[in-house]
Amino acid sequence: MAQPAEIIDRVLAVVEGEVITLSDSRGAVELGLITPNGEADVIADALEQLINRQLILIEVERYPPPPPNSAAVSLRFERIRESFTTPEAFAHALDVSGISEQRLRDLLRDDIRIQAYLDQRFGSAAQLTEDEVARYSRENREDFIQEGEVRAYAEVQEVSRGQLLSERRRSLISEWTVGLRSRANVEIYYQP
Repeated sequence: MAQPAEIIDRVLAVVEGEVITLSDSRGAVELGLITPNGEADVIADALEQLINRQLILIEVERYPPPPPNSAAVSLRFERIRESFTTPEAFAHALDVSGISEQRLRDLLRDDIRIQAYLDQRFGSAAQLTEDEVARYSRENREDFIQEGEVRAYAEVQEVSRGQLLSERRRSLISEWTVGLRSRANVEIYYQP
């Protein structure tokens, strides 16, 4: 009698010829390579992030920043390893996700390259005026309450500037990624 077939992995999407599998999505979450957005379907959430990552990586390959040094990759690798309670738990996470230590290092190297590219491309794209920073501080004053008192603008000006820059940068990158996706060949096979 024939044994039922065992599913080893599933293709969830193909992005410009690059396959993203179920184990890729699970591994990215398990190893902390992506941060779930709190969606009910963690795999769908991870898949969306991995699709966007692949699209950005394609752009990185077209206009590459300088390669990251091995110390930066090793530092990120050690942070991930140390986030697990034991070396065995880390080894188990690698095993379950089908990601070798070398593959993890390659993924981390790509992450550093992506960050350098985004910093280069969007680092100065979000210029702010003092009026915008002041308005942001007023509109988000609840974020600047300390011991029941709203902190003075002079105390929170740089924090406000940093938060607003981060929001603008995320927005610019998000819009850019939507554009990349609209021009790319992305096939999604995942059905929740």
